[in-house]
Amino acid sequence: MAAERHVDHKVLKAFAETRVNVPAQEAAERRRQVNHLRERLERHIAAHPDFDLVKLRASGSTAKFTAIQRRGGGSDADVAAYLRIADPDVDEASLLEWLRERCIQVYGDTKVADDFKISDHAVGITLRSSGLKIDVAPVLYAGEPDDKGYLVTRQGTRVLTSVTLHLRFIEKRKSSDAAGPGYTELIRLLKAWIRQSKLHDPDLRCKSFLLELLVAHLWETGWNGELLQVNDYPRAIEQVLAYIARTGLKRPIVFTDFYPQPRQQRRRHLHRAGPPAAGRACQHRAGRRRLGGRRTDEGRGERRLARAVRPHLPGSVSMTGSSTRSSSFTLTDARYVGAKIGADLRLLNGYYGAPALDSIDDYVEEVALLLRDGYLDTVDYGFREKATNVWKLRLRYKATLGGQLTDGRPGSLPRAAELAGYGFHSYLTYSTAYWALTTAEQADVKEDLPVKRTTGHAPTALSGTTTMGNGYARNGAGVCRDVYLAH
Repeated sequence: MAAERHVDHKVLKAFAETRVNVPAQEAAERRRQVNHLRERLERHIAAHPDFDLVKLRASGSTAKFTAIQRRGGGSDADVAAYLRIADPDVDEASLLEWLRERCIQVYGDTKVADDFKISDHAVGITLRSSGLKIDVAPVLYAGEPDDKGYLVTRQGTRVLTSVTLHLRFIEKRKSSDAAGPGYTELIRLLKAWIRQSKLHDPDLRCKSFLLELLVAHLWETGWNGELLQVNDYPRAIEQVLAYIARTGLKRPIVFTDFYPQPRQQRRRHLHRAGPPAAGRACQHRAGRRRLGGRRTDEGRGERRLARAVRPHLPGSVSMTGSSTRSSSFTLTDARYVGAKIGADLRLLNGYYGAPALDSIDDYVEEVALLLRDGYLDTVDYGFREKATNVWKLRLRYKATLGGQLTDGRPGSLPRAAELAGYGFHSYLTYSTAYWALTTAEQADVKEDLPVKRTTGHAPTALSGTTTMGNGYARNGAGVCRDVYLAH
């Protein structure tokens, strides 16, 4: 029988280089055309006092290095034109028409009026000689820091944006000391996939920017206890698609790079400001189902896509830990730490068949939520003899701050422990900060947790070997790990 061929990382990387990534020569031509437009547009706007040009910024996927080869439609490059408004009551709906006229003047008789098209929030310019398309988007600027300003839609709606913060957001993640070049190439592959999918399903709704945010989220938090594998494209794509299929895109995704976490995201039981319009809600649900449904024939397949029943586990009511956390430690940071704990738990499953893979995601989120708020002291996972309540193998993670922190790699666990007759077990203790809460506040904390624990006694570790020295941390907080194995 002929050997089966599989699409591996090498195959997808070669595909990206030849079919997805923008060739270097074309990228250089895009930049040249953008610079040409910027220089001429600056001169023309300076001659019209209705709006003052403050600055122009290259923006969009070309500036972020996530652009893909064009197959019709869309733009090749984006420019944000920051305009200072002299009149606060400006007719925003007419702004795009005004900008279109200015763009026509820039090119004079070298182009026809049909080469300038108004979209929802930009003026699109088609360059016939090269086939390039450039979108020029006006941004209303009032002197706020970090180039914050307002995009204006054709309907006159203002949308807050910042080109500088967009670029800083992705640079932080794609830099060589973070995810590296595989981060942006993974995004480009996903954008090419969704574009191809829309050819087969015209009703499929998925913005390319959504894919960028999903990759950013999974890079920060991991998925199912495993870090996003940006250097293994088949696995990384599987992780993204599994996340879409399993969550249905119903979980809140919040980034705190430039803004604090909204209070309503910290307590899920708070009411929403108001329900969406019925028609839009139906469209959103249908869009999620379409996007998630594309998972069924992609990749190797997740072992389980259905949401696991939340486990009910014993957890201690005793506590000794006390510490002061950095206010900059966010849920994103906590999920980074939790993802590494999840990677350890996946190794346990691979070695010993437990914990169940579809429960690891809940364990990870439980740790992240408690660690973020300073309510975690220790959490144990391992195998115990139920009759005697004695550990045979235990992984203990203790919440830690400051100088004792290390950020190591998951793994280095015992692979051949004799665990016949021992069952998987987890035990958690809360911090003094948790016990300082009122009874109602404690109940609120537990209500938000995906793992429902009951009061129990801590298993004992009678005689064995404890290995210490590893830990996982980020932004001044994390956990120290020790591994106990009974003799």
